[in-house]
Amino acid sequence: MVKLPVAEHSTSLLDELKATGSSFYWAIRLLPIGRRTDLSILYLFCRAVDDIADGPLPPDDKAGALEQWRTLLTNPATLPHEPLAANVRDLLVRHPLLRSLLVEILDGVAMDLPPGLQAPDQATFTLYCRRVAGYVGMALVRLLGCNSPAIDRFALATGDALQFTNILRDVKADADCGRLYLPAPLLDHAGVTTHDPAQILLDPALPHACALLAAEAESRYQEALDLFHDPAISDRERRQLRPARVMLGSYRLLLRRLQQRGWQAEAIGNRTRLSAIRLLIEALRCYTPGS
Repeated sequence: MVKLPVAEHSTSLLDELKATGSSFYWAIRLLPIGRRTDLSILYLFCRAVDDIADGPLPPDDKAGALEQWRTLLTNPATLPHEPLAANVRDLLVRHPLLRSLLVEILDGVAMDLPPGLQAPDQATFTLYCRRVAGYVGMALVRLLGCNSPAIDRFALATGDALQFTNILRDVKADADCGRLYLPAPLLDHAGVTTHDPAQILLDPALPHACALLAAEAESRYQEALDLFHDPAISDRERRQLRPARVMLGSYRLLLRRLQQRGWQAEAIGNRTRLSAIRLLIEALRCYTPGS
């Protein structure tokens, strides 16, 4: 692949990132060019493999496409000269320790293949969230130049908080696809009488189950913020971690919007999003010293 000049290459990736409508755009946009490029590639990789699982391909073809990515990740020299694959290969050349995390992310996406998760047990739910969000967080902080036990704990708590929020945002959309990510123990504790995605929206106890997961998400957000300000993380590292702090703040705002909307039958299908202006304001706030 003929590599573009760094600035042009970064701009192209940012355009692709912006086109996805990602709420992470401003968190990445405010970075220096090199890290902006790396985080854009990470996000676009995650988006691409997620689109395989959620897209229109037959199940066997989806599994085959993910398996092809697994082969390419374990042997980057075989990555084709297709733009995203070539970018991922370049990323792994610069950050070879990322490979195992990308494989874990791929394993998490594979758990979405039909029939997908349907009221998983607690261990499966925890593993799924760790793979599709926690390991993304660990990859992100490494690309930001941070690597310590305290920072990994911050990344994992942030990953849980964001993934719980995603699940709560998409309860209806997931049910329409035959998926139910709310874990069985939580559903049972809330008094939900079905684990069938086709029936879950009709259960009067579903809003209580969602409120319980929202409370767990709030707990993870607070844990992540406490870790972010822990003395074990230096001021220099905190400055490097500001993009993750932006993501944390933006998604916490989304969770609170969801809590205000609720999960009653008349509201649960309403799509809840934050405006681009609101996301930019949150990004600038998180870049303010002392935030």
